[in-house]
Amino acid sequence: MLTMALSRISRNFFTFFSKHQGIKSALIAGGLMSTGDMISQLAIEKTEKYNYIRTARFGLIGFAFIGPVLHKWYGVIERISFKSPAGTALSRMAVDQLMFAPIVLFAFIGVNGGLQGFPPKSIYEQIRRDYGDIMIANYKLWPATQTINFWIIPLAHRVLFAQTVALFWNVYLAWKLNQEEPNITELQALSPNLYP
Repeated sequence: MLTMALSRISRNFFTFFSKHQGIKSALIAGGLMSTGDMISQLAIEKTEKYNYIRTARFGLIGFAFIGPVLHKWYGVIERISFKSPAGTALSRMAVDQLMFAPIVLFAFIGVNGGLQGFPPKSIYEQIRRDYGDIMIANYKLWPATQTINFWIIPLAHRVLFAQTVALFWNVYLAWKLNQEEPNITELQALSPNLYP
């Protein structure tokens, strides 16, 4: 009886996610971004006091922004097609890395700063300080990853593949975006209601 109930639950679970790929993509991105931040705090930064809010923020960004955007993007980019599988994969990778990545990374830094309650001036400063380094790191990892993703991985699993690689990327982003906390006195002067 228990085995039948578990089998039914499992079947319903997989049926639901096969019909709702966008929700699956959002959950995967949220979970992996949270995990990336957790690894960054515990293994890279070795923080004395774990910041649960920061991990939740990264998870929220993954769930509400990165996962849904990637899910839609992979559907759009799937339309690029040539006779050669290699030509298709390389073209998709080029469009992904030259058009999509710069915009999404810029937006990610802004959304992250906004969710931290930073005023626009501080967000601008963080973008100015970190965006170039993040793009260089992006181009060291993602062109090869996305070529494999577009050439070999089926469409339904591309967000999962990209987010699995992104676990390591998320560790880097969490570390990079939290290296230099903004000066709280400066933030208080800019936004006294947010930082009393």
